[in-house]
Amino acid sequence: ASQHVDQITQMTGEGESNRARANAIQALMQMRAGDALQALSRMLHDPRPEHRTSALWLVESMGVVEVAREVAEMSISEPDAGIRQRAERVILQVIDEMSQPLPIHSLLPDDPPEEKAPAAETKDHAVAG
Repeated sequence: ASQHVDQITQMTGEGESNRARANAIQALMQMRAGDALQALSRMLHDPRPEHRTSALWLVESMGVVEVAREVAEMSISEPDAGIRQRAERVILQVIDEMSQPLPIHSLLPDDPPEEKAPAAETKDHAVAG
């Protein structure tokens, strides 16, 4: 499995096409492996507009709230008007995602807890007076 992660991580490099790069980052995020968030951050700051657009697509499609600050900055300072408008739309979605209650499965650990013997119960007795 680690060999596949390494291969996918290599595909997040700046030499790849925007779509291959975004798909590789998406795969890493789904596997919870590698430095997917750092790769996504680098892609959001890429000088090539098509890479920034693909990075925004990934944020939008996966609801990646961890890069909210970067997307908010893009919605203000991005020089390309089309990308800036997309960043505005994506940040509104990200804000909405952040305001939703977390699903219960996201609060549970990935590994099931070890079974423990039941604790002995104690009963409190009221003292009659």
